Amino acid sequence: MSTIRYIPINTPVRGHSYLFHVELAHKGNGDWIAWVEVLPGCAAWGFSHDEVLNAVHALAQTYVRRIIAQGLPVPTGGEAVNTPMIAVTL
Repeated sequence: MSTIRYIPINTPVRGHSYLFHVELAHKGNGDWIAWVEVLPGCAAWGFSHDEVLNAVHALAQTYVRRIIAQGLPVPTGGEAVNTPMIAVTL
């Protein structure tokens, strides 16, 4: 039987959420690289899996805010199965 885990939300979310598939690569020197393919140039590196996911999440949030500020449509992330995803809520 599967375990369902919930993330508590302490403040109400009033914005819109966008989901993006994250590509991850573990380099031979121990570093991690992560990027969001549908957001060109949105890439980060880190020393650990968690560090790189946090970094690419912060970059994606800034990227989406700038897209919206310019009046451009936000790209959709497509469907991914058993892969890391990030949610950007504005």
